Amino acid sequence: RNGKTNRSVAQIAGLSNSTAQRISKSALVAALKSKGGRPKKLQPRHLRFLDHYFELNCTATVKEGCRAFKETFDINVCPTTVRKALQFCKFKARKMVKRPFLRKKHIHDRLKFAYKYRDR
Repeated sequence: RNGKTNRSVAQIAGLSNSTAQRISKSALVAALKSKGGRPKKLQPRHLRFLDHYFELNCTATVKEGCRAFKETFDINVCPTTVRKALQFCKFKARKMVKRPFLRKKHIHDRLKFAYKYRDR
């Protein structure tokens, strides 16, 4: 196109306006065009850092990851952004399994053990 309108291109090439417009639309796929809008906060380098950090510290929370990111790159990142980045890196979210509460039988057995070995 080089700054020319579809109509002027059609006149130069000797085509109809609709044909020139159809050709220019199909050629837009090949042209590199910026997406527009707000740029991404995390670059590929940042994603690699988060991937590596959570590979090493698999029990770390997202907030700890945010703090480590802030210390390393001096960029404030909210936990949601880190979660989305981890999903992009194919991480699966898991809830930490909490220790079960003691039932009456467990309490009784512990007390029995404590009284048995009290003097040792």
